[in-house]
Formats: sequence, C-alpha cells, structure tokens
Amino acid sequence: MVYAFIHIPKTAGSTMRHILRQNFGSTHCDIKAPARARSSRPELTAQDVKHAKRVYPNVSGFCGHRVRCFSGMGDAMPELRYFTVMRDPIARFLSHFHHYHRGRTDACTVEKLKQFASDPDYRNVQTRWLSGTENVEDAIRVIDDRIDVVGLAERFDESALLIGSWLGLDDRTLTFRPRNTSRGTASLPYHENPELMSIIKEANDADLQVYRYALEECFPRQLAAAGGDIDDRLRALRQRNADMTHAVKESWASQARRNCVYKPMLYFTS
Repeated sequence: MVYAFIHIPKTAGSTMRHILRQNFGSTHCDIKAPARARSSRPELTAQDVKHAKRVYPNVSGFCGHRVRCFSGMGDAMPELRYFTVMRDPIARFLSHFHHYHRGRTDACTVEKLKQFASDPDYRNVQTRWLSGTENVEDAIRVIDDRIDVVGLAERFDESALLIGSWLGLDDRTLTFRPRNTSRGTASLPYHENPELMSIIKEANDADLQVYRYALEECFPRQLAAAGGDIDDRLRALRQRNADMTHAVKESWASQARRNCVYKPMLYFTS
C-alpha cells in the first residue's frame, strides 16, 4: 500500500502532514505539480506521481492540497490508497475566510464575506475535494468506495489513532501538537446574524450534508471496527501529548530531499 492524504484546506491537515513526515521521514512526499502547471490545473495526475517517484523511488505515501482520488493519480500507482480529514463545514469555511485575509480582521467585512461565499473556488470545498463535483451523492459514494479512512478535525485524537492503525504505525509514534492554527478571528457576529449564517450555509449546502454522513455514519462505523480498546488508546495518546515537552521534529534527511531535490526539480519539469 502507498497512502495518499487528501489534504482539504483548513481541516487540521498541517498536523496530520507533520505526523506523516515524522513517521515516514524521507519516504514521505508532499507532492506538487510542476511550477509551470500549478495555475492551469487544480488536481494532480499520474504524470505528477511519476515525477515524484524519480526523487522518491521507495515512496511510502503522498499528501497535498491537490491530491484527489478521481484525477488519475492511481494510473501510475495502482497500490495508492486514500484517506482524508473532514471538518464541520461552517467552522472550516470561516477558518478559510480568515486565512484568506491573513488575520486582518478589518478586511473581514460583510461585503468581503459575500464575495468569498460567491466564489466557486470557496464553495462546498470538501465535497469538491472528494468527488470533483458539488453533488452530495457523488461525495458519499467516494467516501464509501474510494476513501479507506475519514477522520474528523473535531475528533482529531481519535482520528489520528484510526489513521495510524490503518498506516501500520505504533500508537507511541503519534505524539503531536496542533499546527497552523488560526491566530485571529474576525469580529463579524456570524452565529448571531441570520443573514450571515444564511450566506454561509448556502455556500456550504452540499458540504453540510456530506459532513453529516461522515459524522453520523462513517466515523462511528470506523470506531466500531477499531475494537473495544479505543478508549484506552485514546487516554494513553492524550497523556503522551500532555507529557510531551517539545514537538518531535522531522528528520533532516526528509527536509533535504524535499527542499533541496524535489522542489527544485519541479521548476525544471513541464
């Protein structure tokens, strides 16, 4: 198996990526498209996998914002298996909106929110990342048929255990601290203002339905399959994280392969 992490924006993906880097070192690839192609196509293809394998011949897995299970990546590597982490769509959307304005709360006005919500690139992001469409049934079918594990950002500790077991990791290697968390929030009264909430919900209508399925049906099914010791494992994980005095760093070899070999290669690849 070679894993592929579908990194949906603002869903605790940076923390999960760190776990992957920490555990798989220089065989983990943060896969990207060639620099010249990034503005013309949002998804990765089989050709991108082939480029990555030139630098990562013994690759354990991939992660990235452009990883998709419908874009043909598996044509170059049939053993590719997918997982992802989802998040409450309202919270994810607002985090994305704040990130877009980089914490400049004065820029987070009602008008800016309306513009953001009307932009196709920011509507129903989770549904589109999973299926390539804004169709609820398509996304649920992908969850059932193509995604091996669906984690939830709001239940990240449990999700890390489920994903870690699927990856064959020892629980003791799953120590982590949240990464890339928001440093500021806008002052708009989102939840108190019916007009604002209506705009946000309309922009995330499909995501709300798909997330409900993940939360109420998919995630409980995964927990049940994990066995009766999940609560003990969860307590142990939280204790390890509480006892951690410093974050475990990625190996220098992993950083060197990514930053000194793979990234430069992408600027000379078409």
